[in-house]
Amino acid sequence: MAGSSIVTKRSARMLPTIATAPITSGYRNIVLLSGKLRCAISIAATAVTVYWGPADGGTNKAAWANTNAFPTAPPLGVLSTNVALGAPNALYFYRFWASNEIGETWAPVA
Repeated sequence: MAGSSIVTKRSARMLPTIATAPITSGYRNIVLLSGKLRCAISIAATAVTVYWGPADGGTNKAAWANTNAFPTAPPLGVLSTNVALGAPNALYFYRFWASNEIGETWAPVA
């Protein structure tokens, strides 16, 4: 069993690490959603998507109203995308998701 716990610890270190950053207001209902990809075992094999909408979909991809996938092999560091919200000054939630060959991880909701 000791080998199993070592694999678990090693695998956890290889998961991509993604965080949300504060939203930046743009013009009218256009905002900039930003996150930060901090770690990935292989950038070429890492996928990153931002999910957003008027309700917090949690970690259920299908529960989010909108998504933006980043190009394959995103660089480490800040990732940003402009999105048009349905109504100015409305409350929206967003969360980044990252995945690689080891597994997937979600950033906290913002």
